[in-house]
Amino acid sequence: MKKHKKVIVGILVFCAFLLLTFLFIFLVNFNLKFSLIGNDKIELNYQSEYEEYGVEASIFKKDITDKVKITNLIQNQELGTYQVEYKLNILGVSHTLIRMVQIVDYEKPQITLKGKEEITLVVGDEYQEEGASAFDNVDGDISTKIEIENQVDTKKVGEYQVIYKVKDSSNNESVVTRKVLVTKKTQNIDIHNPMVKYIVDHHYDISFGYYNLKTKKSYFYNENKVYFAASLIKIVETLYLYDHDMVNADTKPYIEKIITRSDNPSHHYLQALIGQDNLKKYGASLGAKYVLSGGGVCGNTTVNDEMIFLKRLYEITKDGQNEELKSWFINDYGNHLTFDPSIPVMHKYGLYNQVYHDIGIVLDDDTPYLVVILTGIPDGYAPIVEELSKIIYEYHTSLKN
Repeated sequence: MKKHKKVIVGILVFCAFLLLTFLFIFLVNFNLKFSLIGNDKIELNYQSEYEEYGVEASIFKKDITDKVKITNLIQNQELGTYQVEYKLNILGVSHTLIRMVQIVDYEKPQITLKGKEEITLVVGDEYQEEGASAFDNVDGDISTKIEIENQVDTKKVGEYQVIYKVKDSSNNESVVTRKVLVTKKTQNIDIHNPMVKYIVDHHYDISFGYYNLKTKKSYFYNENKVYFAASLIKIVETLYLYDHDMVNADTKPYIEKIITRSDNPSHHYLQALIGQDNLKKYGASLGAKYVLSGGGVCGNTTVNDEMIFLKRLYEITKDGQNEELKSWFINDYGNHLTFDPSIPVMHKYGLYNQVYHDIGIVLDDDTPYLVVILTGIPDGYAPIVEELSKIIYEYHTSLKN
């Protein structure tokens, strides 16, 4: 009987031990705080290094993060979804947290045009597609995926676009455009004309125009070719202010600066005062096509457009009108039209990166003339423009004889 009681007591003690052990394990795990630091789902850019945010792990406020085993299965060289696994074993009870990491690609592919970004054709010419290449940070060379949308109609004068589009495997799209200008056929160019011969013989990127204000005789070369206007836009701003009675004590100092020194802060101030839409409408009202075209604060221009502005400038400064304005234009700042100090020239130049222009009114006694020289010559332009201006003057003189 006593032996039987001992067995029962032993069983009860064992059960009590198991119960206490279970309660202890339960209390320990119940008081466990185990959580991710940061989001459980994150995105990581392709090839970027994964930054481990870690976890918080404690029992009864005692830090046990050093007990956490982290398994990182991320492959940042491959797009996809990966896991970072955090395991913690407390008294035989396993706890697991998972962080999902998605390797993503938001970088657009790069499109590189073959040939020039801007092409000028004459009506009737055939547009030759030079193509483009495309490279993606994930997919590599995806040139074969480029879609080309050709809007060019060489039967009509106008400005057209050839649009190149490409998408990578992550659906990132890049779009690049090539500008194609279709111009009307110009007059038959006499390659023996000294002005044209000078340009052709030296392969210069130059367009020019000559207009005799008395006889109305003219000569143009590449007059429809579009160039970045640079500081020539400042003439349009000046004309607008004079034609809209906006010249006063407040605006005069700014006008003087944009003409005599081509001052850009003054240019920005006056253009904001006028408003770009108003400036565009004003240019169109005079017959110009490209005022502020192409965006920005300068826009584009052609020989034809600049001739329009010079004719208007001459109208408001002839016969003693606006002598002060006339004097501002007769300056040496960037002036490469003047070849004889005895012949005053009202001029304005434009210079920016790949272009240099100089246009003006040559006040040659009783036969003043207009000259527009637009170039795509970034360096060494000064002697070239000076020489062409001199040749144009010789041509002008020959017409008087």
